[in-house]
Amino acid sequence: MYPEGSRLYLIREAEKNFAKKAGIQPFKHCSHPRTGAAHTTLAVCGPSLKDSSKSNAGNQPPMEYVVDCTLGYPRGEVVDLGKAMLNEWPNNDTHVAVHYSIHKVKPEWNDEEKLKEWLYQRYEEKDRLLEQFYKTGSFGGRPRPVRFPISRSLQTQAFWMCTFYVHWHVWISPLIVFGWTSITAILF
Repeated sequence: MYPEGSRLYLIREAEKNFAKKAGIQPFKHCSHPRTGAAHTTLAVCGPSLKDSSKSNAGNQPPMEYVVDCTLGYPRGEVVDLGKAMLNEWPNNDTHVAVHYSIHKVKPEWNDEEKLKEWLYQRYEEKDRLLEQFYKTGSFGGRPRPVRFPISRSLQTQAFWMCTFYVHWHVWISPLIVFGWTSITAILF
């Protein structure tokens, strides 16, 4: 689930308008969640009110937890995905802080108003966490840096390059040749 709908720097004005229309205070560092998709996800995958060991979708086990992730970027400068892939980070700072909290899914979240209330509380907490992060550079608690070895990155890149190579020769190149020869046969 991604209840914000987008990254704040892209929808800051929409967040202000939404908060004004709803008669609530806008958040400073995140946007108010839109509950429709989250409610639909929980309505299908969440625990049934009749039997919490089953999902609303049938006999499958229900989704048990929601993992809440809050991302903190140095100085609040969010990099867009394309630039991150090209290793173009603001101020050449590739650090991103992630705060996790895990919440057990509750059957009462089938009620959209209760889910909305719970999500708004989480986002108030996120806004406070981000305020602290931008002041101190930390979410608090014990930091656990993640080291991503260059060897794993190289293996991943090699895998995707090989996959692309196979796809190119198996179907992309033949499709282009077929399309080109068909078009030239029609035109000439």
